Amino acid sequence: CVEAAISGLPVVASNLDVLREVLTAEDGSPAALFVEADAAGMARGLGDLFARPEAKARLSEAGRRLRDKYSPARMCAGYEALLLA
Repeated sequence: CVEAAISGLPVVASNLDVLREVLTAEDGSPAALFVEADAAGMARGLGDLFARPEAKARLSEAGRRLRDKYSPARMCAGYEALLLA
């Protein structure tokens, strides 16, 4: 889902702490619509995106801001620091 968000696609994700951490831009804006972790929650979330184009646009823009957080250079530096620790 990170790849989808970074490419500007709106993402609907389960409301789990790990997904909130991964799919939140550095400025604190969520890059996904977080919903209950069941089929009904996912269906409501998808319906929300279709019904509210402004929400879709907002999530798309926030997803694009994840590019800096997960840039190749930054990810490599993080792995290097981890391996050298």
